[in-house]
Amino acid sequence: ATYQPEKIMLAVLPFENLGVSEDEYFADGITEEILIDLAQLSGLGVISRTSAMRYKKTEKNLREIGAELGVDYVLEGTIRWDNTGDESRVRIYTQLIRVDDDVHLWAERYDAVIEDIFGLQSTIAGKVAEALRVNLVGNEKDLLLKRHTENLEAYNLYLKGRHFWNKRTEEGLQKSLAYFQQAIEKDSAYALAYAGIADYYNMLGWYSFLPPKMAFPKAKDAAKRALELDKYLAEAHTSLAHVNEYFDWDWLSAEKEYRRAIELNPGYATAHQWYAEFLSAMGRPEEAIAVGKRARELDPFSPVIGTNLAGFFFVGGQIDRAIEQYKNVLEMEPDFVIAHVFIAYAYVLKGAYQEAIAEVQKAIDLSGRDTPRILITRGYIYAISGEEDKAEQILDELKELSKQTYVSSW
Repeated sequence: ATYQPEKIMLAVLPFENLGVSEDEYFADGITEEILIDLAQLSGLGVISRTSAMRYKKTEKNLREIGAELGVDYVLEGTIRWDNTGDESRVRIYTQLIRVDDDVHLWAERYDAVIEDIFGLQSTIAGKVAEALRVNLVGNEKDLLLKRHTENLEAYNLYLKGRHFWNKRTEEGLQKSLAYFQQAIEKDSAYALAYAGIADYYNMLGWYSFLPPKMAFPKAKDAAKRALELDKYLAEAHTSLAHVNEYFDWDWLSAEKEYRRAIELNPGYATAHQWYAEFLSAMGRPEEAIAVGKRARELDPFSPVIGTNLAGFFFVGGQIDRAIEQYKNVLEMEPDFVIAHVFIAYAYVLKGAYQEAIAEVQKAIDLSGRDTPRILITRGYIYAISGEEDKAEQILDELKELSKQTYVSSW
């Protein structure tokens, strides 16, 4: 398979809420559902929610947004929810705009009762695909009609869970689990929420917040439950692939699941991101960089995707390029702890030990404490730079810490 930029790149900007502030989640949920529908179409490259949401209530014009996101078209709209009458109604106005000349290709207003909202989202997605002359192949017409849940509250809880999950901090991950579980309480058959729980445990195991033998089996159970509910769910295939790679060491199954996820949802940035990690681990750096760039195209403002891309340069021996990419991430997200930790390793290979220690200290300051991963990194830098006494002191701290929490044997 090749991973070239799609011919048509689209951003679905956050729909503007014209109702009361309490309805903000509703507008966000509608935006996300339309985005998900369109992202499943192989003829489109759709910017992920993480990056698109940065333009909520923005003052920037469409040309600026288009240039920053690297898109040809933008879908924007407004939404008003009226629940003052006998039945709740929603009014949506949406328009599709070509970025380079500000031409409105399509615009329409919809009025419907709230119970019809999911069908309305599919209609809008279909109209956009039609206006862009995107050929629907295979079962893509069916995908436009597919609903992951009929419960808007459950969906909003899922979105909140993904928001905190993307922070990649222990506190953020714990918050994400609470939201995923609440989503399942609202809809027990909500496969996406189970995939969220799988990814929660995947990250606990990967970042050593929990012993891998405790975390990854729970991730696998949740991913399999999600696939029982929806065998075509790209997120769940991605979650299962991550367990296959990092815990089972089943490389063939891992690659099969990653590729299946991308086949099912070419617009799912995390599938590209984790598949690129897999390719890097398999000693295929050029492929990893290509797929990692595709993940960044789909989610250009994701700090973790940008950090991982730097890691692929690092593993491929392009250390200066890796440092440049880490700096790009930190310019965009100065508080992203993981990037501070990983750039330290790149500085070590350059012999810039003071810069490496300074980055680790920034990570400590931002996280508010010495986590095992940060301590390990600092001890490694001291050891390789010849400061053996300081390294031994870190080792003693880690041994003491292991009496209270999990510390990787590495």
